[in-house]
Amino acid sequence: SVSRTNFGRPDQKAADETFIARWRLEPSDPAAYAAGEVVDPVEPIVYYIDPATPTEWRACVRQGVEDWQPAFETAGFSNAIVARDAPSPEEDPEWDMSDVRYSTVRWAASMVRNAMGPSVTDPRSGEIIESDIVWYHNHMRSYRNRLMLETGAANPLARDLPIDRDLMCEAMRQVIAHEIGHALGLPHNMISSSAYDVADLRDPAFADSMGVAPTIMDYARQNYIAQPGDGLEGDDFIRQVGPYDHYAINWGYRVLPDAPTPEAEQATLDAWIVARADDPVYRYLPQRGALWDPRAQTEDLGDDPVEASTLGIANLKRVIDNLVAWTTDPGEDYADLAELYGELVFQWYRYVGHVAAIPGGVYVDLKTA
Repeated sequence: SVSRTNFGRPDQKAADETFIARWRLEPSDPAAYAAGEVVDPVEPIVYYIDPATPTEWRACVRQGVEDWQPAFETAGFSNAIVARDAPSPEEDPEWDMSDVRYSTVRWAASMVRNAMGPSVTDPRSGEIIESDIVWYHNHMRSYRNRLMLETGAANPLARDLPIDRDLMCEAMRQVIAHEIGHALGLPHNMISSSAYDVADLRDPAFADSMGVAPTIMDYARQNYIAQPGDGLEGDDFIRQVGPYDHYAINWGYRVLPDAPTPEAEQATLDAWIVARADDPVYRYLPQRGALWDPRAQTEDLGDDPVEASTLGIANLKRVIDNLVAWTTDPGEDYADLAELYGELVFQWYRYVGHVAAIPGGVYVDLKTA
């Protein structure tokens, strides 16, 4: 978002005004759009895939970008965001990854275990004009470890090193989608993961269709709640773009033909918020407000921290009983075992912390007059 101070208000005070940051999307057929049809934008949001991206992971990156297409269809735009291969020097000798005219997904050869979704915004209008997503190569190490520790008890594909290639692809895809979400203007929403019932997260049909949280912008990464025998498979354990994301993209990007100014849009946008205010799936809490609210923690799942953490710890006990077999090979050292054991202990600390946040916690609910 971008903010400015308005010194021209009629209510005898100066005050900050905040505007969302978003890309410029205009319907190619305004009449059809106004009639409720889904149309292509005049100019789509285009991300170029770094030529340095290993061939086996290119499709995963592309899917992560284009996973946002259905959300934009909710806002009335088809093909609103696309991923393209960078042109070769023969195709375009002037093309450069560093050129500010092009948005990219960069593959960084680095030991850093992270990914980022920054963007460049025009401070006068809030228009996002360029973005460079960064995937650090060694972030696969983060997900290799976390998939085993958080899902290995119930997910056979996460019980060996290296992790199953398709499972890693799915995890990478969703990290890219999360970072693209930031580049589309969406902040973190840590309260979202408290919307789903713990029992539902153990149901294969629910997990397949709804993921682990209503938004991919929460730090709810893998389903650590599902137990052996629950029947979840493969990508059922992984987060995905969810119903809150569709709602947020529609709220931020839908063109309101009868509202030529931000002020004219406000009544409609406020009404959409009020209509969903009592539905936890569409709940939002700024990250600065999450410090005291036990529903808005990072790395947590479900509406009952005690039950969720109890199930998570039960899975950790199953994993630790098998950790030597899952992480070692004859003749090799115990480096992976030592690393994952340390991270397993920290995961236990997380689960306990989710419960410890309840005593003395405060529910923060945003209100207006």
